[in-house]
Amino acid sequence: TYVFDENGDVYDSTGVSILPYEWHREDDDVYGLQVGDFVKKIDGRSFFGCTNLRGDLYINMDSGVAPDFSIIEYAAFKNCSGFDGSLIIEDGLQKIGYGAFKESTLKGNLIFPDSIIEFQGEAFDGCSNFKGILKLPDSELTINKFAFRGCNGLKGDLTIPDGLSGGVREGTFKDCSGFDGNLYLGTGIEILEKNAFFNCSNLKGNLTMPPNLTGIRGSVFYNCNELDGVLTLNSGLKYIGTSAFAQCHQISNGLVITDSVNGIDDYAFNSCRNIQSLTIGTGLNYIGTRAFEGCDSLAGDIDFKNVTAIRTRAFNETNIGGVSFDEIIYIDSGAFKDCVAINGDIILPDSLIDLAPESFMGCSNLDGDLVIGDGLTQLRHSVFKDTSFNGGL
Repeated sequence: TYVFDENGDVYDSTGVSILPYEWHREDDDVYGLQVGDFVKKIDGRSFFGCTNLRGDLYINMDSGVAPDFSIIEYAAFKNCSGFDGSLIIEDGLQKIGYGAFKESTLKGNLIFPDSIIEFQGEAFDGCSNFKGILKLPDSELTINKFAFRGCNGLKGDLTIPDGLSGGVREGTFKDCSGFDGNLYLGTGIEILEKNAFFNCSNLKGNLTMPPNLTGIRGSVFYNCNELDGVLTLNSGLKYIGTSAFAQCHQISNGLVITDSVNGIDDYAFNSCRNIQSLTIGTGLNYIGTRAFEGCDSLAGDIDFKNVTAIRTRAFNETNIGGVSFDEIIYIDSGAFKDCVAINGDIILPDSLIDLAPESFMGCSNLDGDLVIGDGLTQLRHSVFKDTSFNGGL
């Protein structure tokens, strides 16, 4: 391994297979680096803060055998802000450590060999100078939280390989707003953790959840506002977290909540303005606060089947038509406020015990019968204010 100075002369060298911990940390005399072919480990902070490192970084390391995998360790090239070339990694490297390239200024495409099995947390966090495509390994793979957060120059499709185990971790691709193609979610994904694709605001096309997915946590797709196709949920999905799809303005056509889903949390689909219809599965029992508020195009009848609770302003100012309930227990304040397209009968079953103020306030086209079940003992203020029932009570 050779380290070069400003004039291109050898400044330091070593023949060992492990480049030492903090070997040239914050060394302003380091201008170039040639990593030896037999190196198996670049230890933590080896070149941390070497702001004068220039050109390409070429990595051609040997693979190791568990537990001695070849690795670029913690913060090895963190804050190397002088790089003006590409990162070229040949087959052999197996792990990229925590914050290994965080806030470095390497450019071009980001293409990884199939030998890589793990990206640790924040590995490329804040590497905003990559302006090409991202090609992840096709091997069995783990990607930890915030690994590519803020890599907002990466473009094209974002393909999560089928070999990714477990899930897409917290904030992995947060603020990667440069991706302007389709998103493919690999079949091995079981969980999408919070903020995983937060503000990937230029992704486009359909969005299909992978077959083994069980949960979508908070703000996973928040402000992915150019996704302009159909959202398809898988049959094994159990819950949809807070703001999971909020501000996804362009998701279009009908939304089918599969029978396996038991909860839709607060703001989950808030301001998804192009969803046109909603079909609720038999397993759903909870719809959170403002979950569908601002879904201006949401129309048609909704059968709430086994839903037991509809929280505050869940469907406020949507254009849904008829509503029917089988197992409802709680309808919170303003749940259907100003849903001016609701019409026909309102039949509230015996299971209902709480009908909060303003629940149906402003539903000015209600024109059928109102049937209130035996479970409701009091009718609170403004529940049906500014409606126009003309049938029987």
